[in-house]
Amino acid sequence: MVEHFAKNFLGVDKVIGTELEVSKSGRATGFAKKPGVLVGEHKKSALLKEFGKNLPDLGLGDRETDHDFMSICKEGYMVPKTKSVALSRERDKDAANIKRLLEEGDLVICPEGTTCREPFLLRFSALFAELTDRIVPVAINTKQSVFYGTTVRGHKLLDPYFVFMNPMPTYEITFLNQLPAELTCKGGKSAIEVANYIQRVLAGTLGFECTNLTRKDKYAMMAGTDGRVPKKESS
Repeated sequence: MVEHFAKNFLGVDKVIGTELEVSKSGRATGFAKKPGVLVGEHKKSALLKEFGKNLPDLGLGDRETDHDFMSICKEGYMVPKTKSVALSRERDKDAANIKRLLEEGDLVICPEGTTCREPFLLRFSALFAELTDRIVPVAINTKQSVFYGTTVRGHKLLDPYFVFMNPMPTYEITFLNQLPAELTCKGGKSAIEVANYIQRVLAGTLGFECTNLTRKDKYAMMAGTDGRVPKKESS
């Protein structure tokens, strides 16, 4: 599955990875072929067997066991692990959480809080503008032809499955220029002015229309809730 996807959609020439044994009847047995799962030394051996003396130019890893195969590449880089962090919708708590994460490094924030199926942008939360002056707007447009990646009343964990059920799901990502200092709170703008400006810039890039509707408005109209998932109390 990985090989076909990588070759057809990413333009990859060859995929080296863990292989499953296949019986004489052509069915996968569920067992891994020797040398087993390609981690650590096995990954290095597989690369040496494939490339020989013509070593790879670049190696990317995200764990200590990747150091072995990265050591034979001309350049090696460790990719930092991302942290998927849910907001509590409690302003003070979220502000403290965002501030702590910004001290650790760069942070991606979705100020809409949710998305709309149509080409409209919901009103942005201004919280991010209060906490940093280094802001790089990023426009993300998801194109879907059959299934929409939102279950609204259903289980949110199913959203990505709905997206990838489409024959050709597409994500268009556009990185815009960093906001100049004069357009941030440091330059005298209010947090709401900064958030509204970024909403207009992203709407122009996407060809969308800005709205004053919020996340709460969306869920109130479509699901009769405020968009929060109540915690189950243990009995």
